[in-house]
Amino acid sequence: MPDALVQTALSHWGPRFLYRGVDHNDLLRTAAAIERWEDWLDAWSALGDRHRELARRAEDRGRTLSASEAWTRAALAYHFARYLWLLDEERYRTTCERSVAALRRAHRLADPTFERLEIPFQDGVMVANLRRPAGAERPPLVVLVPGLDSTKEEFPTWEATFLRRGMATLALDGPGQGEGGYTGSGPASASAAGTSSRTPAGGGRRRSPGASCATTRAPPATRRRLPTCARRRWRGCLRAATGRCS
Repeated sequence: MPDALVQTALSHWGPRFLYRGVDHNDLLRTAAAIERWEDWLDAWSALGDRHRELARRAEDRGRTLSASEAWTRAALAYHFARYLWLLDEERYRTTCERSVAALRRAHRLADPTFERLEIPFQDGVMVANLRRPAGAERPPLVVLVPGLDSTKEEFPTWEATFLRRGMATLALDGPGQGEGGYTGSGPASASAAGTSSRTPAGGGRRRSPGASCATTRAPPATRRRLPTCARRRWRGCLRAATGRCS
């Protein structure tokens, strides 16, 4: 019998896992293997490892699309492995890094427009994934904002939804979210100042949906009803994505 924390996690988050792209059979098998909250990260990481191995096999056989899909499933498994699991900070961070690396591999295999942006903010950086619809010179831009307990690695299905409809996406880790929680200070390797060579996105049309509590933070941000420091954050993100000041 799973302990109370595991039962609560599955009852609250199960639909979210499926909506974000976790296969239903994977969810059932993984949930059945977890008895204690202490085992949560191991069980989901094992699922991520299985999909990572499938991705590597597909790459070895030249099956790029299958490999990208498997890397995406691995990224989601690692993401939900560490999701609110705070029992071991080192393992939490390692699992975050595996999720980031897996999704980056997925995007690079399947999407030639993919760019990873590192946007200077205060004494650190915000990291974002920029993707554009094929053949569009200046598409509308959608900024995808995680909730307080989430990261940009939760957005592959949303990205695909908007890309199919001709919209570019910028999936963002804000300060304290995902990579934004441990990037630290220092110069960014790809900053807003280096966007002149990029094909611009946005064309003056921008929207910002959010997940979880970000649904309440994102709309005011697009209208700039924010303190100065938050406006700087959003302008930096939009500048990096659009190739011009917002």
